[in-house]
Amino acid sequence: MRQGLATSLIVMLGLSACQTVAGTQAATVNLDDPATRQALQSALARAVGRGRIELGPSASANTSSVTVLPPPLGPRETHSMALPVQFDIVSEDGHCLAVRRDTKDIYDLPGVTCQSR
Repeated sequence: MRQGLATSLIVMLGLSACQTVAGTQAATVNLDDPATRQALQSALARAVGRGRIELGPSASANTSSVTVLPPPLGPRETHSMALPVQFDIVSEDGHCLAVRRDTKDIYDLPGVTCQSR
């Protein structure tokens, strides 16, 4: 019984780790390009429902995932339970999209140029 449960859990975790949105390809976006960075920040700010956002550090300028940092603490706050929000960059029919990792919601990225991997 335990072995069957453990096997099922491993298979489910493996499938979720490789999950992609049907019809899309993994893509990268160049954060060194100021116009691309600005367009990406604007689109992701709308996606998280904020007026302004700050992007987290990425491993390289050409990245396939982007992190939106939580808002800064207010003047009377000492700590926050807010977590960063992670997005994967994908391409579908030549359009750049961001897939929010926790909800799998998909957002259009107007003005963002991305390269399929």
